[in-house]
Amino acid sequence: MLKIKRLSAFCALAAAGAVSCFGGSSAEEAMWNSAWTRFFSPKTEVFYDLITSYDPQKSLEFVPTAGEIERLSKVNPNGYSTGMEDGMILGGIMMCAVLDKYETTKDPSLKKFADAIARGMARCALSPKARGFVARAVSVSDGRSFFPSTSRDQYTHCVHGLYKYFKSPLATAEGKKLAAEICAAIADRMLENVRPGTNYDALNADGSPSTRGLSRMWNVAPHEAARLPMIYAVANFMTGDEKYERECKKYAAEAVAQSKKFSRNMAPWAQLQMQASLEVLRDFAETDAQREEIVGIMREVSKLAAERLRGAVSGLLDPKLDLYRLPPNPQKMPLSPEGKPDIGEFFEGPHRKARYFGEMALTMLALGGGGLDKSSAKLLAEPFGKIDYGRMTSCAVLFHLATYWSAKKAGALE
Repeated sequence: MLKIKRLSAFCALAAAGAVSCFGGSSAEEAMWNSAWTRFFSPKTEVFYDLITSYDPQKSLEFVPTAGEIERLSKVNPNGYSTGMEDGMILGGIMMCAVLDKYETTKDPSLKKFADAIARGMARCALSPKARGFVARAVSVSDGRSFFPSTSRDQYTHCVHGLYKYFKSPLATAEGKKLAAEICAAIADRMLENVRPGTNYDALNADGSPSTRGLSRMWNVAPHEAARLPMIYAVANFMTGDEKYERECKKYAAEAVAQSKKFSRNMAPWAQLQMQASLEVLRDFAETDAQREEIVGIMREVSKLAAERLRGAVSGLLDPKLDLYRLPPNPQKMPLSPEGKPDIGEFFEGPHRKARYFGEMALTMLALGGGGLDKSSAKLLAEPFGKIDYGRMTSCAVLFHLATYWSAKKAGALE
């Protein structure tokens, strides 16, 4: 695996971001610094779902060790509620945040951050044990142990983030080579496993059927239909290998047709992932008519997010929602019947509701700021003046940071 030269001290990297805000708001500075000093591990270059201490030296001490992962995997193969559930989603979200910040500020020091995220993705996707399997995250204890089950969601954000990185001026030839290696490995895993005989399942790391079909890549819900051809499209774009183009064409037109039938009841995170996968298919549409068809679907998804945004903001700013409560150490809590560590109301409250705002905002901004009305623009800005982002304990802070820079890039925030 290709390696990009690391900084000798990651604290220097974080400090670089702290002083390169170009007059940015204190909210942005708090989000940026917390993301890189508390939720990110310089050992693994991966972001984690929560923190149990404000002390950067202790914030990720709870992350399961290799031994704990082995024990929990028997009842909780996805690592739900362990803090290792959404590492690659967070990597994709933060890659977009870094790249949008660069487009807005042109700060060259941001290259170090983008490169670090790409290396973390490589650590999760290029394991010799399961090359092309996108692990949700890896243990801080050894930098390689992971839960055996993943999901379409992790694949989607990982590939989307690397696609954006590959196109960015921040990616050198070395960085592009690494991104291409990762995306080709993922596409090769799809070629090997995603077929009628497996029910189009990318499978768990050990080759067994994915838990509850979470890695099924075809014959899925309409909002998930574009993900498989997206992966092939990105692999073809990065490598030029025509085998990926052929596979993309097998699925792309039907994926677009299915996407039109999306349910208005789909989950918030599903809306954002649908936009990410459609964005790629839009970029590689074979005709102008197909491109406009995809853009039309994205507009409808964005409208649905706009309808939900007011409720998301209201829930986020509810004084009863304790955004600053430190959750208990998941590894010290009893397990629920589903095998998840019982971390009380934290997951559905300060974690899930706080993410909801970012997911809806980013869904709306997927096509830029042109479609935003004044009411939506005002709602987007409201949380940034009311939340103490230096004290948020959920990775929702990363979604809010990505929203901030996406909105700045689109001209929706002054």
